[in-house]
Amino acid sequence: MKNTTIEASAGTGKTYTITTLVLRLILEKRLTINKILVVTFTKAATEELHNRIRSSLREAFQKALIYQILLFDLLVVKLQSSLIHNMY
Repeated sequence: MKNTTIEASAGTGKTYTITTLVLRLILEKRLTINKILVVTFTKAATEELHNRIRSSLREAFQKALIYQILLFDLLVVKLQSSLIHNMY
């Protein structure tokens, strides 16, 4: 995705769409935030996007962290029931 323009009337989901696109660019395309340009027409829209993107990134990080913890717990359980035995 190189350049994307989103034009729409109020209440059509622009903020959600932009938030989702930014999140995907960061998580899937591995872009850093300073490589993404989002332009809005009002300070309120800018603040709303900042808040939504920050919240979405925090939520994605927490889900990834929970996944890693669950994976670690699963590995520990498998290790405990593995075929590691002593000779005595």
